[in-house]
Amino acid sequence: MSKISKSLSYILVFLFSLQLRASLEDYLPKDVGPTSTRYGGIGLIEIPTARFPKEGNLRLGITSSWPYEVTALTAVPFEWMEATYRYTEIKNQLYSDIPSFSGNQSLKDKGFDFRFRLLKESKYLPQVALGLRDLAGTGMFSAEYIVASKRFWDLDVTAGIGWGHLAGKTAFSNPLIRVADRFKSRTGTQGSGGQFAFDDWFSGDRVSLFGGLEYSLPYRGWRLKMDYDTSNLADEPWLESPYNFSIVSGIRDMVEYSVGIKGEKEFTFSFFVKGDFGTGPLFPKFDPPISLTPPSVKDKNRLLQDPELLFGSINANLAIAQIYTQGVSIIGDELILTINQAKFRSQPRAVGRSIRVASLLAPENVNYI
Repeated sequence: MSKISKSLSYILVFLFSLQLRASLEDYLPKDVGPTSTRYGGIGLIEIPTARFPKEGNLRLGITSSWPYEVTALTAVPFEWMEATYRYTEIKNQLYSDIPSFSGNQSLKDKGFDFRFRLLKESKYLPQVALGLRDLAGTGMFSAEYIVASKRFWDLDVTAGIGWGHLAGKTAFSNPLIRVADRFKSRTGTQGSGGQFAFDDWFSGDRVSLFGGLEYSLPYRGWRLKMDYDTSNLADEPWLESPYNFSIVSGIRDMVEYSVGIKGEKEFTFSFFVKGDFGTGPLFPKFDPPISLTPPSVKDKNRLLQDPELLFGSINANLAIAQIYTQGVSIIGDELILTINQAKFRSQPRAVGRSIRVASLLAPENVNYI
């Protein structure tokens, strides 16, 4: 058995041994959404993908694989854009070149990453994204890339081309050199950071082709991820292989966690807390009112003659907005409606939307709600 097979076997045995009891529900697939890389953004283990979470997604987490420990905050303000702030501790380097100044403090690095969707996946075409890593940082992790992802049933396939930190081992020359000579050289590390090194973007004499797979397992929403990463062969020469493996899962849309093996040698771990804060129940004030079509004259007559049909129609339409009727009655020309809801912080907003539905469906003889 190869080293890669042994590493993967250890991961699977460890994870599945945690669950000795199982129910039918455990084996039903659960979509945990796009998962994170070591750098905090969406991707495989080391390399990015072209996948994006829902608009308004926000996640905060930590990843660890020697010698890097990364704390990252990732936000998706639009469905086509992702932004990440990353703070990295490099445990095998001192904070300063002067040991007496550093003491026992390890080197720290911070950076910003951005990723943009260029093409949305269709039946025949993959999803394509362009990304920039470590903008205005020290340049330690600076990279640019174009990546494509295509799903085939439970298998998501990713391939891309990378510059800078993502071009650690390759035999391909930078194709942009044919466009302009300025793409020939890359200055690399930018010192203390804080400036946008525009001239370095997509530059350097060499580029790398990277890729990977993500397979959805039929067990509690687990994902098996594998990527081919050439950057670690340049920056982490002690690793024996460019292949990385991990298993990822989560708790609904709130938590994501993973364990894995990097370069057949280093253990990896990640934990993220996340949520869809733009479209979820935390911000109901942005939800538009229910779109209703006024009933026809024939339907109005049916609602007048059949109170049970009227009450059922009101209940069904309010349930769309997560407003639930506790009681409906008509006394004279008054329709009395009792509701229960936990979606809107503002009770007048919930009452207003309830009256809007009830007034549209109420018979002509109802003058008060």
